[in-house]
Amino acid sequence: SDDSIVAVDSNGTVTAISGGIATIAATGTHSGSIGSAFVAVSDTSPASIRVAPAATSIRVGETATLTATSTDAEDIIAWSSSNNSIARIDASGTVTGVTEGTVAIEARGSHSEAFGTASVTIVGALPDRVDVTPVETTLRPTQTTTLTATSTDSADSFTWSTSDNS
Repeated sequence: SDDSIVAVDSNGTVTAISGGIATIAATGTHSGSIGSAFVAVSDTSPASIRVAPAATSIRVGETATLTATSTDAEDIIAWSSSNNSIARIDASGTVTGVTEGTVAIEARGSHSEAFGTASVTIVGALPDRVDVTPVETTLRPTQTTTLTATSTDSADSFTWSTSDNS
């Protein structure tokens, strides 16, 4: 064993000292047989990945963009969803709500294999809405005006009716 890399006590407990690889040997006191193990000590901290925002909510059909930051400059981020039937995520970190529910979105580093997660909750879509313009108008008997209707549902067509408030 290299004492500058690790120290080992009489119970086999190994303590890291500095970076490198050391061989630890165990010798049977009666048999004299020897076994060994390699211990690697890394001077660098393990990589980590931070996903922002860590939690967000979007509606069905809407999108949100997540960002991932790795402490390993060589990482290329790969995104995944814990349930693609609730939310999908593309290679650029854009998550799309599919149906109501909550998913974990994972960002994993290609080099470090470190990962970070975000929680994304998908809530119901906004109800369809029809807007009529102008909202209010005043006419004299025999005058006409044309109202315009628009809908958040692109398949809508319109039927018109009146409710006389005399």
